[in-house]
Amino acid sequence: MTKYSTTLTINASQEAIWKVLSDIAHWSEWSPTVTKLEVLDQPELKLDNRYKIYQPKLQPAVWTVTILQPPSNFTWESRMPGMLMIAEHILKSTGVNQAATSEIRRTSASARALCDLHQFDCSWSASSF
Repeated sequence: MTKYSTTLTINASQEAIWKVLSDIAHWSEWSPTVTKLEVLDQPELKLDNRYKIYQPKLQPAVWTVTILQPPSNFTWESRMPGMLMIAEHILKSTGVNQAATSEIRRTSASARALCDLHQFDCSWSASSF
């Protein structure tokens, strides 16, 4: 399994960051890598909730929440023919600041093309927090 990861240091409380990060229904308002989002279950971040994510240059993908540990992290998975993508979003305190990490793991060669296409730039917007 190949892993791609990016981290951004944000000068805000973990609670403030989690409030924005866990509000998945509004990601398209601040993340340039999400152009549209459809809530398939409930808008609140909960285990087994599904979200259909539209990203530039990619086919829409359904992501299902598989691990949830507020206010520090959540993991979700997207399955496509021949490929499994797992994305983990992690918040860790670094004193006054928080380290926000987004990590994608893939199980097929075709997934590498997706990460390369985006140059794995999560483009977190610190001003959102």
